[in-house]
Amino acid sequence: MFKIVAFDMDETIADTIPMCIQAFQNSISPYVDHELGEKEIMKTFGLNEIGMVKSVVTQDWESAIKDFYDQYEQLHDKVTEMFPDMLRLLMFLKKQKIVVALITGKGEKCCAITLRKYQTYLMKYYAVQKELRIKRKIWNIFCANILYLKMNFVT
Repeated sequence: MFKIVAFDMDETIADTIPMCIQAFQNSISPYVDHELGEKEIMKTFGLNEIGMVKSVVTQDWESAIKDFYDQYEQLHDKVTEMFPDMLRLLMFLKKQKIVVALITGKGEKCCAITLRKYQTYLMKYYAVQKELRIKRKIWNIFCANILYLKMNFVT
């Protein structure tokens, strides 16, 4: 039996990738010499949002990231629900006394925005990475006892 089930945030918990792409496109395109396309944006994935912005904006990236955060928060208002049955799954895991973790490549600010938007669902079940760093908890669990769930996003 697994002792920890770890979920990736984007496209595993909720349908957030299209919103992330749109926020990036709307906010960052004005800082580059062309309209950013979906494929170009997808190439920046794997970095946190600051790394993504720095990879395409050469000047004034600080203003670009601020615009991105504003756009991300505004568009996130349209994506406030998790995939169907996710809450039921989380409640089941909690009853089974299985530790539930959230893993994300999002930076601290984007992660905080998403957690606020899903507050009703997620705040009860997940420890934010920053809190884990502060507490420095050490889990005595072998990797064989951890299940990591991530959906692959293919364009």
